[in-house]
Amino acid sequence: MVKIIEYRGVVYRRYPGRLYYNPSGTLLTSRKGTSLHRQVWLDAGNSIPDGWHVHHVDGDHDNNDISNLQCLPGRVHSSQHAKERLAPGGDLGRRLEVWRNSDDGQRTLRDNAAKMLANTPLRACSCDHCGVVFETRRPQKRFCSAACAGAVPNAVCEICGAAFRSKPHSTKRVRTCSYRCGWALRRKSAGLQPDGC
Repeated sequence: MVKIIEYRGVVYRRYPGRLYYNPSGTLLTSRKGTSLHRQVWLDAGNSIPDGWHVHHVDGDHDNNDISNLQCLPGRVHSSQHAKERLAPGGDLGRRLEVWRNSDDGQRTLRDNAAKMLANTPLRACSCDHCGVVFETRRPQKRFCSAACAGAVPNAVCEICGAAFRSKPHSTKRVRTCSYRCGWALRRKSAGLQPDGC
């Protein structure tokens, strides 16, 4: 259904699927007639610099009150609406989530990742453990092998003070070097006495 508003003697129409009210008739558009929200902004004594947009603050395109309008640079305005659409509750965000979880989406994402890796140039890096120079397509890679990665300590045990290599954990930080020290930490945290006491 077409929505119609008369503002200062000019009839503005908003057609289904359109965001803004535009002036009716070819005479007005040929005289540089503009959308209702922009006209309200201009009539309030404001200007619209080239490349700037008039934004509806509350997102309601029917609310063209001057208090609901804000003039923003075009890139900022576009970026703001893109973030809203890509957010988990936004229309595009929902569609992307469905696509990412589909078989076709998973396949496309895997193929794109493989293409990107194949097009990444090989770089020479030095192993942080043994110093051997090796080539890799992953610039964040620090070790030439899993053996070297496992040999370099990156944490200190809270019970015995030994340096150890902590493997990444999805939910918590690894705080002890061994199973035995892990149980000692649990007893200590619970206020229990250590073994043998």
